[in-house]
Amino acid sequence: MVDCHVCGGEAIADAFVEGVKVPLCRDCLRYGARPEYYSRETAKRFSAPAPERKRERKPIVTRRVVDGYAKTISEARKARGWTRLQLAKKSGVAESEITAFEDERLHPDLKSAEKLEHALKIRLLKEIEEEPHFSLASRETSGEGVSLGDLVDFKKP
Repeated sequence: MVDCHVCGGEAIADAFVEGVKVPLCRDCLRYGARPEYYSRETAKRFSAPAPERKRERKPIVTRRVVDGYAKTISEARKARGWTRLQLAKKSGVAESEITAFEDERLHPDLKSAEKLEHALKIRLLKEIEEEPHFSLASRETSGEGVSLGDLVDFKKP
């Protein structure tokens, strides 16, 4: 007694499933092609490798704090006549951080920069488009082969 390769029941006939001849039961025969209906063209379709698709790499868009952020923050705050404490209360950024930003002792993170932009109505962040730095073609031709990590887009912090 031969077992069906799909469900494990009693096989009654052989059929082709995804290009492989396997024994199937009465219920699973509908999933396969009977050998008499299975042509060479069908066999080629299943055995031929999938056509290689060229993957288009989209540019990576990142947001960065602009150069001269300390002067921009300080001038905008002074133009409104606010103290650092007032700016801290209006923006939700700690006064000590604002002092460190204005003295260039600390680089603002994206969240703090967004809060300051909103409170002061200034632009502290700019978007930068970067071309992907990695090419699959160079990996394939160098003989190293392509790994799953080459196909995944990683977000940079």
